[in-house]
Amino acid sequence: MAQVFLLIAILGYYGWAQFKDIMMIKQWRIAQENLAKRGDSRIFRSADGIDVYGTRAGSLSSGVKRNVICLLRYESLASDLEMWRKVSATLGSDGQTKVIGYCDSQQCAESIKTMPTLPFIVLAYGEASSIQALVSADEKGNAIL
Repeated sequence: MAQVFLLIAILGYYGWAQFKDIMMIKQWRIAQENLAKRGDSRIFRSADGIDVYGTRAGSLSSGVKRNVICLLRYESLASDLEMWRKVSATLGSDGQTKVIGYCDSQQCAESIKTMPTLPFIVLAYGEASSIQALVSADEKGNAIL
């Protein structure tokens, strides 16, 4: 009988520990979402993702000192692309700083597929918290460096 109580106590302890871990993870995710919604660039983790052609674009940062991450909006795609082409040309081809664009919608990605090659990579899909941070930064008129 004492063994049953001991077993229940041990299981209760581990159950409580698991519950606390789950709650901590949930609170961490909520904090990450709040940072992303505020456009906090610290939440931007990765410029990796799937490009508009469906190819995995991993390790975009290798050998590059800085990335300029921008949001390409379907509604203003022509002017967005024109501006970021100019930025990319201004940065030069030394490979130290690279422009990476994210499409805001599937229509954006489909439109870019039909265009001539761009001087920078455009991603259609990426890590959710990173994209949320970029969208929030864009709403404030910013890009992420």
